[in-house]
Amino acid sequence: ARVAAASGFVHEQALACELAGALCLANGLPDSGLHHLHSARDAYRRWGAHHKADQLCRQYPELGDAGAGGPEQVPAEPARVAAGWELGMRAAQAMSSERVMDRLIESLMADVVVHAGAQYGLLLLMRGDRPMIEASARVVDGAVSTTLGTVEPNDDLLPLTVLNSVLRTRQTFALADASADAPSIRMRGASGRRLRSLVCLPLVRGGTLIGAYYLENNLAPGVFGAGRIAELEVLAPQVAIALETARLYEQLIDENDRRLAAEMGLRSARAELARTSHLTVMGTLAASIAHEVNQPLTAIVASVDASLRWLNRATPNLGEVQDGLAHIRKNGLRAAEIIRALRALARQTPSVMTPLRPDEVLSEVLDMVRMEIAGHGVRVSTSLSTDGALVAADRVQLQQVMLNLITNAIDAMATTPPDARDLVIASALENAEVVIRVEDAGHGIPDAMRQRLFDPFITSKQSGMGMGLAICKS
Repeated sequence: ARVAAASGFVHEQALACELAGALCLANGLPDSGLHHLHSARDAYRRWGAHHKADQLCRQYPELGDAGAGGPEQVPAEPARVAAGWELGMRAAQAMSSERVMDRLIESLMADVVVHAGAQYGLLLLMRGDRPMIEASARVVDGAVSTTLGTVEPNDDLLPLTVLNSVLRTRQTFALADASADAPSIRMRGASGRRLRSLVCLPLVRGGTLIGAYYLENNLAPGVFGAGRIAELEVLAPQVAIALETARLYEQLIDENDRRLAAEMGLRSARAELARTSHLTVMGTLAASIAHEVNQPLTAIVASVDASLRWLNRATPNLGEVQDGLAHIRKNGLRAAEIIRALRALARQTPSVMTPLRPDEVLSEVLDMVRMEIAGHGVRVSTSLSTDGALVAADRVQLQQVMLNLITNAIDAMATTPPDARDLVIASALENAEVVIRVEDAGHGIPDAMRQRLFDPFITSKQSGMGMGLAICKS
């Protein structure tokens, strides 16, 4: 009894004194027995268990009249007041220092169960419109054991009628002796445990119900007196605020984790996109090389064939052979320049810009494809009217553009009747700009392809690679 009084456990002090008094009376020690019973009666009243104190007075008339002592006649014990302040300070410290929900719940459950004198306690939090048990605490061998975990409430864990009443009214519900005051709930579920003292408090924050506390003690009635309930009701809003803050903190951490995961995924996707883009560029470059180098190679083969024919004549025409060799050399150098330009494009090195005359470049390109033009039976008419204007350009790149446009025009007239295969090439000065036009008599470009005309690998030709116009645009 002395240890319980020193620790502020008034209900245990009262119970110890009551048992000691009964033992003394049974062994013929009336003075000592009445002394212990007086101490028990006063302790029960300090604890707020006035019903129990009155019952003790009726059982032992020597103690005095039942109900003679009330809460206003028995001053609160200093240890009791100190314990209330201690609970408030410890709870405040836990709420201010803990932001992790699990640790906060564990700390609050232990403090509330010990201070309230409960054997068993539950913390319920609202999940949408449904209450869920988030933690349970039980006193085992003088220590509080807390279990965390989300469980749906049922009658084996707490009286659902009590819980529903608290959630509906948002008012504290307390029973001094459930077995006497509420026979319908005197047992807890199928376990058959006899209920005595219980209290259930709502947790409200800003007018919003976020959960409830449920506490019970089945050793004695009247454990949760008015003073103790008042302290718990003062603490409940602070607990609600702390729990809501911890919940928001957890949501923030989860959101940060999700954003970090999304950022890592985005970085990975960007790296993969860069790799894919690099492979695409390499593929496009390979296709460009194959497309562009094929033209001078075709011209070289044609010049070789022509030169061989001139040599195989009865009287070799060495002049024509010399012209063929010159064309072979020119096209070989042009193939080397094309490869150099494409490598520079792949490395993103700047083009070599020099002043040049567009009409001269057009004449060079027409000379390069004269055999191809003749082989397809195409009639060419030119109107070069830039009057010797100079432009800053890369000669090889400009040759590539013009050559692609001309060869595309030749290919476009493959199915045109031979007498209608006309190719018109014109240049002119318009508003201080050089405009070059290449017109053919082909069937035209299908409407479905106009929007993607300059995309790589888009072609209307069965044998085409779809790189010519893409190279022109680049």
